[in-house]
Amino acid sequence: MDRQFVNALARGLGILRCFAPERGALSVTEIARITGDPQPTVWRLCHTLLELGYLTRIAGSDRFTVGIPCLTLGYAVLNGKSFGELALPYLQSFCADFDGTILLCGRDGLDMVYLQRCLGTSPVIPANTRIGGRVPIFASATGWAYVAGARDGERTELFDAYKQEHRAGWSATTMRLKKAMVAYERTGWMMALGAHHPDINSVGVPVRSPDGESLYALSCGGLSSTFTPRFLNALAPSLVELASTLGGALSPAQR
Repeated sequence: MDRQFVNALARGLGILRCFAPERGALSVTEIARITGDPQPTVWRLCHTLLELGYLTRIAGSDRFTVGIPCLTLGYAVLNGKSFGELALPYLQSFCADFDGTILLCGRDGLDMVYLQRCLGTSPVIPANTRIGGRVPIFASATGWAYVAGARDGERTELFDAYKQEHRAGWSATTMRLKKAMVAYERTGWMMALGAHHPDINSVGVPVRSPDGESLYALSCGGLSSTFTPRFLNALAPSLVELASTLGGALSPAQR
């Protein structure tokens, strides 16, 4: 018997190996059947992996899927998941906690493109929130968050490009945005009150890769009657934490 061999570690890694493209989500019972380990043992190992982030629970289900930290081990690459697909369980969990519309967006020109979204149960103003939909960068919480997270040179280019296309309203728009950026330096999130629609309030945060080369944005919001500045400030720290988790997934293979 190899005295250096850690059996518990081997079993934990064995659980992660259960997940594959054709088995993207598994219950404890299914994992126990695949590994041959007793269900109580599998549950303890899954609980540990869940606490460490290597597994994540699908909202409203007893099934698990691979968590974002597994990217460092290469599992997400092997499973062929896109950044938006990887983010979905985390967005669903956040949506379940705060019941708001949460969006993950990337930039294309002067627009933000929806890469993933999860809609809360509370009523919202109809919007083009399908995956692949677009919203102006200077008129959305995700856009404001992207601008806040951009490097100085890129931010200047964005302001200049917006001025060229929107000479009539650029002064008032950029003034609101810059005011929000002052608060961002203090809080770490962008408060966008009525940025896209007068009856919708949102909070946005940038999502950066560890090397700073990739930038996306997250936002969460809803009707202003519910998503008041006080409520948004309460959920914002959790959104910042989520952005940090997702940012860690931005390896070169996921860009």
